[in-house]
Amino acid sequence: MAPQKKKPVIIAMKGQTCTGKTRFANILARKLKCGAIDLDDVYDCFSDHMIIQQQQQQQQQADKKKLQQQQQQQIVKCLDCSFKSVCRIAVKQLELIPFWKDKKIIIDSPLLLQSHMERLLVMSKSIGARLVIVECRARDKYEWEQRFIRAQKRGTISSTSYCSYKPSTWKDLQLETTRLGKYEYDTSTDVSKLVVDTTKHFMDVGLCFAVILLCKFKRNHSVDYQTWEGDLFGDLEGEKTEVPKIDGLYSDRDVHILTLSNDETDGSSSSIVVSCRACLKPISSGPSYKCSSCDLSLHKLCVELPDKRQLLPHQDPPFVDPNSHEFIFPETHRCEFHPEGFNSHCRDCAFESNLRCALVPTVVYLDCHQHPLIFMMTSTANTGHTRHFQCDACGFLGGEAFYRCRTSNCSLILHVNCALLPPTREDIHHRHHLSLTPLPPPPDDDDSDEYYCNSCEETRNPRHWIYYCEKCEFASHLYCDGFSPR
Repeated sequence: MAPQKKKPVIIAMKGQTCTGKTRFANILARKLKCGAIDLDDVYDCFSDHMIIQQQQQQQQQADKKKLQQQQQQQIVKCLDCSFKSVCRIAVKQLELIPFWKDKKIIIDSPLLLQSHMERLLVMSKSIGARLVIVECRARDKYEWEQRFIRAQKRGTISSTSYCSYKPSTWKDLQLETTRLGKYEYDTSTDVSKLVVDTTKHFMDVGLCFAVILLCKFKRNHSVDYQTWEGDLFGDLEGEKTEVPKIDGLYSDRDVHILTLSNDETDGSSSSIVVSCRACLKPISSGPSYKCSSCDLSLHKLCVELPDKRQLLPHQDPPFVDPNSHEFIFPETHRCEFHPEGFNSHCRDCAFESNLRCALVPTVVYLDCHQHPLIFMMTSTANTGHTRHFQCDACGFLGGEAFYRCRTSNCSLILHVNCALLPPTREDIHHRHHLSLTPLPPPPDDDDSDEYYCNSCEETRNPRHWIYYCEKCEFASHLYCDGFSPR
């Protein structure tokens, strides 16, 4: 049978400066084994000629405002010429790929101008190609600004080049949409679009898989990556997805959903004796926890472990070896799926072992959160390198052990340390006790975008939890002594 001709695919990046656009374009090119064309490479060639022109204009033009307008016009003209060249190179590269192979090309450009989007649409239709937009957004403004500052220190962002279309200061970056055109334009319904919040942690393999799915689908879809990944790349409208096992993508769909029951149970009135799986003693009366999807039952005291609710910042969780940082249990217990014995890579074996050893509470209630948090452990084989999530409290990445809210429409996830922090603490820089606070209101007299820790006087991310004195508006990092949670 003759090989079937494959439809060309154009993957176009979209994103402003320091949103991670180029980094992910290179990752996609390596994973998908296809070429990538960077607009900056072409623009640099055109801008060399533009520098000479602008130097001549500076000598002839005395009106500074008019000179700046001319420079902006030349930058836009140079951008247009560069993008037109990139599109022509992309078409030629796709033509050179044999028809029986995957015809994919990645265009790495910010797509700042709507005219560039329109040119992409015309080009893709002219060659019968499928167009997929991957838009990188930095929704966490604080993290975005920190990236920009680091790029300035590395010298990758120049404040002296007057022919660059990229902003040279953080303020210019915020004004970029008005400086060159309307960045927030609506993309056509004739394309598929994947929006990625690059200030959130995610795995490269997951992003590549999402792009591959959008390339294969017959219909066009606009999808938020983090939402789709949280749904384990579930079916979209009119499309069926077959998701292979991807290492590091963790599903909590089958984890025990524990609810507190206040039903009084009298053991003498029933021939069936329900035992607590943690202490193995009968549950005769009083409140208990039950799983809504299986027969798991637990004493309330065995689940909440009130004597083990808190960890100080300098303490490791009790299941972490202080020297090797590996996960250890005084004794291990197998789950029902591994009758042959304990499996260190099984989350159910980890769940059973923590229940029986009573190291940390299985359910935690925080004064600052309205829902219960469930302890989860994806594996007991802690390598120290795997990163599954970004903690909503401190912003650090976390691995195999965490607390998570299982309530519908609430995706709160915390390090074990952050979930077990004391609700109040003292600070040597303040006379009042500080309370654990998720998102305090900004001070009444503060209209700036910068937030500071009053203990160390360093900047802090307003999205991260703090210890806070509401009366004095005193805010302190969760781990201001430099401690990093595990």
